[in-house]
Amino acid sequence: SDADYLITDVTSMSVYNGLARLGEYAAVNIVNLYSLVTPKMSFRKSDDELNVLDNDKMILKVAAESDMILLCWGSVGDTNSRVAKRIMHILDMLKNEKEKMHVLTYGDKEGLHPLVPQMRTTLWKLKKIDFDSYYESYNYAKEKTVKSAISGLPLQRSISRSLTRLF
Repeated sequence: SDADYLITDVTSMSVYNGLARLGEYAAVNIVNLYSLVTPKMSFRKSDDELNVLDNDKMILKVAAESDMILLCWGSVGDTNSRVAKRIMHILDMLKNEKEKMHVLTYGDKEGLHPLVPQMRTTLWKLKKIDFDSYYESYNYAKEKTVKSAISGLPLQRSISRSLTRLF
């Protein structure tokens, strides 16, 4: 991966802190949807500029070596069809690791991103997902996002939030 392991962004710091508060994990491996780490993601760049091929290999390697996979990309795939396509690619890659997958929850909300304000200060709750249901609901969300992007209409958030996104 091209992600600089010496530079910690706010999201990574939130993940370290959130998992440290649980006191159950001795190590954390963080991989991103895109290998380019920037203060603000710019989609003016091509996919090749945002992501190197080795990043997918690194995601697979780290997933295989990990006891648990925390999917926490939040709702970005609901509003960005390019990201939704990337998320579906990652889910397709990780199907063999589906028993390890969890999401962040807060109250009745699931699939949260670590930078959601409540996630920064509360004790995290991790919920194991039913991968097949999650995959189907996310694939449905992706289709709605793509149709919304094509029509120019805002995405309706009528999709069940019980099975949501990743990191």
